[in-house]
Amino acid sequence: MAIMRALVFPSRLFLTCPHGTIFINETSRALYEFQRRREEITQTSLDEAD
Repeated sequence: MAIMRALVFPSRLFLTCPHGTIFINETSRALYEFQRRREEITQTSLDEAD
């Protein structure tokens, strides 16, 4: 979670320029995908443990 906060905080600085907005969109999409994949892996390992 610390990594997410580290990425989210500086992203606010990029809001002023258009390239920054693109960067934020790409970053948030990547974080979302990563988090979802991690949840799937966690769920799978929990299912296997049962």
